[in-house]
Amino acid sequence: MTVLDELAQRIETASAAELVELFGELATATKYTEMKMLAREIQQAANGSDPKPQADLSTAEIARMFTKSPQTVRDWIGKGLLEAYRFQGREWRVTPESLQKFIGEQREPLKLEVVRPEPSLGAWRKAAGE
Repeated sequence: MTVLDELAQRIETASAAELVELFGELATATKYTEMKMLAREIQQAANGSDPKPQADLSTAEIARMFTKSPQTVRDWIGKGLLEAYRFQGREWRVTPESLQKFIGEQREPLKLEVVRPEPSLGAWRKAAGE
């Protein structure tokens, strides 16, 4: 087993707390999911094998990932923000690909804006020498 395989396996089986320890930063739900998917990709690349199918996620599992309620996840599905399908006509299921797409769409680019305060009347008088 190569070092890359060992790292991928360690990431794959790690809990959120272990990932925090491993990477030295706070593993948010989004990062945790991305790290798990990245680990699978690393392992597949190292092994040169086809990916094993990932299980589809329930609304409860997604709710835990985002620290939301299952109803919030169902609302996202109802609004068309998150693609899902009905499993056995009862419960909603979301594919990992749909979840990744949702995560990517929810990210907003960081916009930095320089705000300069308007000069006050006192600053104008000072500049004019009054």
